[in-house]
Amino acid sequence: MGKTLYLFFREFATSDNMVFKIYGVKNFSGTQNVLIVLEELKTIGLDVPYEVVTVDMANAAHKDAEYLQKMQPFGQTPVLVCLPLIVIKLHY
Repeated sequence: MGKTLYLFFREFATSDNMVFKIYGVKNFSGTQNVLIVLEELKTIGLDVPYEVVTVDMANAAHKDAEYLQKMQPFGQTPVLVCLPLIVIKLHY
C-alpha cells in the first residue's frame, strides 16, 4: 500500500494550493496508514499538505445520506479528497 500511495501523492501533490483532506478517525488503522505515508514523504522532501477531517463514527456520520452520496457509497473510512478527485478505496 505504501508504494501505491507514494506514487499517488508524488503525482498529484505538485499542484499549487492543493490540500488533501483525509476523512476518517485518526486512531483507526486505515487512517493511520495514510497518515504514515504522508509523514514518510516528508523525509524525502515531498511535503504534502493535508488535513484530517474527523468523521463522527459514534453517531453514524459515515452512514449519513450526504456522506454516502458525496464521499463513500458504502460508508467506509478513510476517504481521501483532493477536489475534484475522491479516492474511496484506501483499504489494502
